Amino acid sequence: MPIHTAGAWEGKDGKLYMESSRVHDNAFSFFPPDDGRMPNPDTKGNFSRLEFDLSQPSGSKIQDPLVVLDIPCEFPRIDERFMTKEYEWVFLDVFIPEQGDGKSNIFQGLNGLAMHNNKTSETRYFYAGQDSHVQEPIFIPRSTDSKEGDGWVMAMIERRIANRCDLVVIDTRDFEKAIAIVGLPFHIKAQIHGNWVEATETRGTKSLVREMETIEISGKGALEPMA
Repeated sequence: MPIHTAGAWEGKDGKLYMESSRVHDNAFSFFPPDDGRMPNPDTKGNFSRLEFDLSQPSGSKIQDPLVVLDIPCEFPRIDERFMTKEYEWVFLDVFIPEQGDGKSNIFQGLNGLAMHNNKTSETRYFYAGQDSHVQEPIFIPRSTDSKEGDGWVMAMIERRIANRCDLVVIDTRDFEKAIAIVGLPFHIKAQIHGNWVEATETRGTKSLVREMETIEISGKGALEPMA
């Protein structure tokens, strides 16, 4: 079952390629089939690439997907400046078995982020912490002309035991640790399908946040005498 797509492109060979997270059963148990069968709790998941040869006749079968990253994963994202092109970098939620209970199925919860290079097959990981689940990431380019994948990744993390969330910011040049953590005093669930929009693209648009007037109290610093 392919779920969320990272991207797709037309290769120089004329074939179409699409990459997505994939689960070997029904990943949406809340949409059971007519017979009521629930998915196998040991169902495996991975990140795969499908190949479509449009020159083949109708009724042709496609090849089995190429497994790009053989671990449970979801919500793959790319540097969206390269949408519809053959991209190099993918950012996605993953389950890191070495940091969990040893099992490796999709239903264990996604406890980390991965930064995967399609050309070199190098993968770097960010571990969110014990009893933590990572929500869908977004990628932010460092500048308008920065190299593909050079920037920051932001994602919301559920702190299950503490019943709250953190927003983490990760520099892709040092992916294994966060450079900023915004601690929220409350829990937000299922933060998915967001996008980063540059301020230059929203000029003239009314702010979504109520803007407060600047109120000057004394004009003096906190340590300056009032008199």
